[in-house]
Amino acid sequence: MTCYAPKHYTAKLMAGIAERIHEAGLAVYDPTGEPYPEGVRGIYLDHSPTGAGATRQATCVITPYMPQAGILNIERTRVQIRARHPGLGALQVRDWLDDIRACFPDLTPITLGGLDFDRVRQIGSTTWGEPSATESLETTQNFEFRGNRYADD
Repeated sequence: MTCYAPKHYTAKLMAGIAERIHEAGLAVYDPTGEPYPEGVRGIYLDHSPTGAGATRQATCVITPYMPQAGILNIERTRVQIRARHPGLGALQVRDWLDDIRACFPDLTPITLGGLDFDRVRQIGSTTWGEPSATESLETTQNFEFRGNRYADD
């Protein structure tokens, strides 16, 4: 597959988040969409792998919600980062979540995917899963990115 260059706001934001997580060494982002090798925590956009063995595969999934225009037409885009953590204990998983949050510091400006945001909000996180049933803990971390959408998006 070839690498797709995002053209619009939401896809640019998703790619920017994936690149930042990749640069932090928390997961691997391959914009060509090639399958990730076994043992590699891959970054997926909008979906996680399914099928045999999927619950044993480490993942990081980025899913945005529809941007909402606030006062003065300032976009507020909420994004959920879901992850599956096979073979990690609860404290290791919480450390991984802390590392994810460190990539997007609360109440700070940030540029992602060529888009400028005047504020990131860390909304909340949780873990769930029963390792004896699914063989892994799973997590979600929610963020809100606030900034103006450009005219061409």
